[in-house]
Amino acid sequence: MKTYFHRTTCAECGESYDSTMSGCPHCHARNAELGESTRFRNDLHVDWIYNIAFLLVGLIGFQIIGTIVQLFISPYYQSGALSENEANMMVNGIAYGFLFVVLALMVYFSRSWREYLRSYCSLKTWGVAVLGFLGLLAASVIWNLIKQLLVESSGDNANQSTIVDLVKLFPAASVLVFGILGPLCEEITYRSGLFSLLKRVNRPFAYIVSAFIFGSIHFDWSCLANISENYSNFLNELVNLPDYIFAGVILAFVYDRWGIGASSGAHAFNNLYSVIGIMLVY
Repeated sequence: MKTYFHRTTCAECGESYDSTMSGCPHCHARNAELGESTRFRNDLHVDWIYNIAFLLVGLIGFQIIGTIVQLFISPYYQSGALSENEANMMVNGIAYGFLFVVLALMVYFSRSWREYLRSYCSLKTWGVAVLGFLGLLAASVIWNLIKQLLVESSGDNANQSTIVDLVKLFPAASVLVFGILGPLCEEITYRSGLFSLLKRVNRPFAYIVSAFIFGSIHFDWSCLANISENYSNFLNELVNLPDYIFAGVILAFVYDRWGIGASSGAHAFNNLYSVIGIMLVY
C-alpha cells in the first residue's frame, strides 16, 4: 500500500518538497508522483511531522495548559473566591487562547501561513461553510429524533451541560472562546493534524478514525470509573456520542473537498449557533 510519509524530488529543479503537494513550490512543476490525483489538493500542505505536531499540541497541549491553570487558581477556588463555573471559564478561556497562539505560530513556522490565510479569502469558502453548518445542524436534528426513539429520556452530555452553564454566566466570553477560538484550534488539530496525517495512509481510514477520535474528545470518560453507579450517565454519554462522530465526518468532508477555511467556518457557525441559542433560551 502506497503511503505519503516522504519528500518528493522535483525532476525539473531538483528541489525536494512534501509528497502530498500537487506541484513543486520552487518551480511549480507538477508532482509526477501524484499525477492527476486530487487527493491532497485542499489539505493544508505541511510535512507529516507537522501533522503529528498539530495533533499532539492540540490534543495534549490543551490538557497540559488547562491543568497548569487549574493549579494556579486552585487556592482561589478552594477558598470560595472563585465559583466552579468561574474556574471552568478561566481554564477554558486561557487554555484555548494560549493554544490558539501556539498553533498559529506552528502554522507560521511550517511555512503554510499564506496558504492558511488564503483559505478564508473566498466567497466560495464562506458559502461552503454555511452549507457545512446546515449539514451539521441537519445531522444533529436527525440524530436527536432517532435518539428519542432509542431512549425514553436523555439530556445533554457532560460537555454540553458545562457549556450551557458557562454561556449563561459568561455570554460574551463564550462567543469568543467556544464560538471562535475553539473551532479554529480544533480544525488545525483534528483536520490539518489528524485527518491529513491519516489520509497519507488511506482516505476512508482517515474519515473513520478521525471522526471517532473527534467524538471521543467530547465523551465524559469519567463516567466509566464506576459504571454500575453511573450507568445512567454512561448511557446518556453513549447516545450523544454519534452526534459528535457525525460532526467529525462532515467537517472532515468539508476540509477534504474545500480546505481548512471552509471547515473552520462551518465549525464556527455551528458553535456560534449553539452559543447564541443558549443565550436566547436561557
